[in-house]
Amino acid sequence: MTYELILGGARSGKSREAERRAAASGLAVTVIATAEALDDEMAARIRRHQADRPAGWRTVEAPLALAAALRREAAPGRCLLVDCLTLWLANLLADAVTLPPGADADALPAFRTERDALLATLPVLPGRIILVANEVGLGLVPETPLGRLFRDEAGRLNQAVAALCPRVVFVAAGLPLVLKEGWTASRRTHREIAMDLPAEKHVMTVDEFLAWEADQPERWEFFNGEAFMMAGGSDVHNLICGNAYMALRNSLHGTPCSVFMSDVRLRLAEAGDLFYSDVFVTCSDADRARRQVKEDPVLIAEVLSPSTEAYDRGGKFAAYRRFAGLKTVLFLSQDRAHAECYSRTAEGGWLLTEASGDSAGLALPAFGFALPLAELYRDLPADPA
Repeated sequence: MTYELILGGARSGKSREAERRAAASGLAVTVIATAEALDDEMAARIRRHQADRPAGWRTVEAPLALAAALRREAAPGRCLLVDCLTLWLANLLADAVTLPPGADADALPAFRTERDALLATLPVLPGRIILVANEVGLGLVPETPLGRLFRDEAGRLNQAVAALCPRVVFVAAGLPLVLKEGWTASRRTHREIAMDLPAEKHVMTVDEFLAWEADQPERWEFFNGEAFMMAGGSDVHNLICGNAYMALRNSLHGTPCSVFMSDVRLRLAEAGDLFYSDVFVTCSDADRARRQVKEDPVLIAEVLSPSTEAYDRGGKFAAYRRFAGLKTVLFLSQDRAHAECYSRTAEGGWLLTEASGDSAGLALPAFGFALPLAELYRDLPADPA
């Protein structure tokens, strides 16, 4: 899989750059179009875009259900070009006029559901994905509350998608400027993201990292030659981790599998990367003989936090998928009873299933049982925030 985000202002040449990249891929191209022809001027714009594209390209319209369209159309040997995320966001915010003053867009169920589905789907799509979006926050502050809400949500969406994409390009005056090339170009540590600090580089070998970490009072992960300090967790984060640990341990009782929390580290042996995963399961004889570090996880669960979600879903998830025996990755929301399960398929892809609400259960196909969300989210404060 290869995916990239191309940003730019109006008439900057961003769509032309995206089309150039898609054509250069040599793959069959499908355009996922999000615009709706609600007036004559927009209809004319859409016709111009369609006329400029090569005749052999397919077009699929997805003004709202973008994640579903991506899952349906993505395939090895195919390039999907999404043009554009910003119009899709505008479609989702059409009902924002009903929000009370100062309300967050998350109060719109359709917006939150579709945004979360997109961010959950992007990391596991096969083939090549090119996404186009407007950078709308460079001009005047919008005059209306709805305009300011749209500007803010567009900026947040661009940041979240950029964190998931190995390649990000900004286009101005028809000239592409590469902002990010590879996972490490703009990734920041947990603490730096939370405190909005610039990234601090700690490039070293595994042996240098282990020697350096022995003298540090904090816990650190090691990924692609850099050290990342682990953020302190909230009480809600800790409770969900503990609940997941107990639910998995009870379900796996009597099997050769063991469940661990973040005091035990995972090592991706081929790369030397070291992680403190929130909860993980291992069933191998080799791991039973190891005491400080495990290398053969079959399940990993991460409880998502605002400061770490992009890293967990992006570079960290990409690294996790390199564990040869890994069957399942879980992402557990912290602000509501919602869980995502990524299951490795026989073809090597990853299938997403979700569960929401205290009465739901999250099926784990690789293990033959389901985890009740009531167990994962038990004993939480009435207001998790």
